[in-house]
Amino acid sequence: MIFKLFKDSSFLGETEGSEFYSKKSVIALGSIIEFNKKRYCVNNVMIRDNGEIVLEVN
Repeated sequence: MIFKLFKDSSFLGETEGSEFYSKKSVIALGSIIEFNKKRYCVNNVMIRDNGEIVLEVN
C-alpha cells in the first residue's frame, strides 16, 4: 500500500503504509504521522479509483 503525501498542494513524497502502521492501527483525520523525520497532522484522506491513497497534511 503506497501513500502519497501533499502539503499545501506540494508533493512531499510517497511511502509504504507499513511505515505508518508500525506505530498505529488507524490513520484518519487528525492523526499525527512522521515522515522524513518531521511530524504532520492528517487533514484529508483520499482513495482514488486506481487504489492510490493520498494524505493531505498540515
